[in-house]
Amino acid sequence: KKWKSLNYNYSYNVGLWKYAGPGHWNDPDFLLVGDSGLTDNEMQSQMSLWAIMAAPLISSTDLTKISPSALSILSNTDVIAIDQDPAGVQGHIVQFDEAYDVLAKPLSNGDVAVVLYNKGSASQKIATTASLLGLNNASSLTLKNLVSKSITTSHGEIEATVPSHGSVIYRVSAR
Repeated sequence: KKWKSLNYNYSYNVGLWKYAGPGHWNDPDFLLVGDSGLTDNEMQSQMSLWAIMAAPLISSTDLTKISPSALSILSNTDVIAIDQDPAGVQGHIVQFDEAYDVLAKPLSNGDVAVVLYNKGSASQKIATTASLLGLNNASSLTLKNLVSKSITTSHGEIEATVPSHGSVIYRVSAR
């Protein structure tokens, strides 16, 4: 039930990206991270999606009773920095399919935040390109996975195998 509600809130908010910016934010509702009824992958997806959509990060959870994994998701400063980037841009869908979305958010320093979001019920490989992210002239990319903290390089493709209801959030820098 909570996953369905979370997806509903995401689906209506993601299309409102043109109307967001400094002083006027779209609000897809409270973060459910830490509430019962969501897996760690689902909680991470909500946090990543809300962050790329520049949504207010308001928790509905009793933080004194939260699990260590949920607390780690809520307190990830790299993901929070995407949400609170000074440019105030709401990320938007740049590529989609019935079972996945790819969202991109240009950041104030020229980097781009990217979320590979698996809406499906099975793990799947999701891939996108630098050009779809607006990084047309980049010969090399540095990708920082904001959850695992791993750093990799690419010559234009951004991809990951993403678990069911999961997401991967990267900060992508052109070199």
